[in-house]
Amino acid sequence: PISTKKENGENVRMTNFSYMQAWYVPGKGFINFFTRYKYPVDRTICYMTSFSGNKWSEWTRIATIGRGSYQISGATKKKACTAFNVHLRLPGRRAVHNRTNLYYIETADFGKTWQTAEGKKLTLPLTEVQNPALVHDYNAEGLNVYLKDIRFDKKGRPVILFITTWGYDAGPKNDPRTWNTAFWTGKKWEINPEIGRASCRERV
Repeated sequence: PISTKKENGENVRMTNFSYMQAWYVPGKGFINFFTRYKYPVDRTICYMTSFSGNKWSEWTRIATIGRGSYQISGATKKKACTAFNVHLRLPGRRAVHNRTNLYYIETADFGKTWQTAEGKKLTLPLTEVQNPALVHDYNAEGLNVYLKDIRFDKKGRPVILFITTWGYDAGPKNDPRTWNTAFWTGKKWEINPEIGRASCRERV
């Protein structure tokens, strides 16, 4: 069968989405995180839900900040979450080359409401660079952020894996490529940039 989504109260065929990440939440169904280009910004991150995996809810925008975002996501038996960055347009640089900052949000009711790790309620879509979902302001440090994965500890607290570097170009001028984890302790985000440093010189 053809998958459909809700749009203006009608079931319509789904088209034009990228980077789908699907998670099953027991007893509730599937939640999918994805990107829609030009909706209204270059890379608009969204989500949708479905009990069966066939008929889906309306697409809901997560963030429309700057020139858009990339995201990674995850889910446990109790919640679903996404971590994302932002593309900022700076003088002399294309926005796609300036992906920075680290944000995190989660939902415990299958997308009905969203909150930060500490429980602060959010209204989607997020539209400002500085907002309560910001885990760390890497733009202030001049660093790019490349998202890799989300995992959870035994208590369901998120651990985000990501890389920071001084720029998008390949080669040693932007070394080091630093692997980082951001771990929610239950009270604060603990960022560890020492799990490994990769250098272009070390690989040749």
